Amino acid sequence: MIMNETTKSIIERYSCRNYSDQPVTEKELETVLEAGKYAPNAKNNQAWHFTVIRTEEGKEKALRSMGDRPDDPMLGNLPWPPDADFWGAPLMIIVSGDKNARFVEEGVFIAVGYMMLAAQSIGLGTVWSTSFSKFMFRGPESCKYKDELVPEGYKPYAAFFLGHPAVPGGKQQKPRRDGVVRYL
Repeated sequence: MIMNETTKSIIERYSCRNYSDQPVTEKELETVLEAGKYAPNAKNNQAWHFTVIRTEEGKEKALRSMGDRPDDPMLGNLPWPPDADFWGAPLMIIVSGDKNARFVEEGVFIAVGYMMLAAQSIGLGTVWSTSFSKFMFRGPESCKYKDELVPEGYKPYAAFFLGHPAVPGGKQQKPRRDGVVRYL
C-alpha cells in the first residue's frame, strides 16, 4: 500500500467517544465543511445541507427532535435519547438532503465521509450517530424543531459529532478483515 497523508488519515480515523473541552476553531470547522462540499455527488447536484449544532440551545433542540423512544428492537437497551451527551463533543453536524434530488443519500454519505477524514487530517475526532438521523422528527412534538434543524424540503440522512479528542492520537484501529476483496 502506498502511504501518504490521505491514506494515513483514512487508516488512523476512528470513532472518537471522548472529547476534550478545547473548542473547535472557525478555521477547523470551515476546513471540515468545505471538504464536505467537494464530495462526489450525482450530476453535481450538491443537494445537501449541513446544520452545525454548537450551542446548548441547539443541542437541546436536536435532542427534543428525537421525541419519545420508538418501539424498535434495534435499539435494544440503549438509553433514550441516544448519544444524549454528544459524547462530550462541542459540535454536531446534521447532514440533510433534498428529498427530490436523485441519489441524494449516496452524496450525503460521501460528504460525511469526506468531512470525517478532513477532521482526522487536522487532528479532530468524529463519531457517526446513526440514531439521530434515523429517529428525528417522528411525532408532532419532535417535529416542532424541524424547520430550525433542517431546511424545508430536506430530510436528515446523517449526523456526526466533532471535536478535539480527549486523548490526542486516539486509539489503534482494529485489524481489518481478510477476504473482503474479489478479483475477476
